[in-house]
Amino acid sequence: MAACAIAPSFRSVPSPARPFGCATEYHEKETAVLYQALRYVVKRFASAGSFPSVPRLGLDQESFERLLVAFRLESTSLRQAVGPPEDFWELTSLLIESGDGSEETRWVAHAVATACLADDHLWQDLGLPDRNALTRLLERYFRPLRERNVGDMRWKKFFYKQLCERAGFHACKAPSCRECSDYPTCFGKE
Repeated sequence: MAACAIAPSFRSVPSPARPFGCATEYHEKETAVLYQALRYVVKRFASAGSFPSVPRLGLDQESFERLLVAFRLESTSLRQAVGPPEDFWELTSLLIESGDGSEETRWVAHAVATACLADDHLWQDLGLPDRNALTRLLERYFRPLRERNVGDMRWKKFFYKQLCERAGFHACKAPSCRECSDYPTCFGKE
């Protein structure tokens, strides 16, 4: 029950493979991954002088302050300059639409969209130990979107491919990804 006392609002996602309940070892590990990612993204991207800089991760002041309290984070010195680029809002929308509508899911969506703007693999830009941790985080909060990545495409590429398809563009040079010359770039080892 220790995990419940630490983070009572964090939900456990039941599935046939895992028992429902707050005190499971699985839940504790997944909550640790969530803490790690949100702390890293807030520290790296929401402060003044960072690049890319997304003030308050694109959240309103009240929601951002609740995130800081929930994860015991110190306030960051916010940059008051230009807001995030348009694709940030499109990515956030894509993620939120695949989530459960909770504030916690919105926080994760904003953190993931912020990290998508940086240059490394998404799991690295979220401060996670590996791609599997990222996949588990996406499974927990954005399961329908996670399940659409049937070919295990790299996550940033997959998200942007989803945005292109929404807009009616097809990113592949060939009729299917497996025939495309960029296949190793999109689906190779990270």
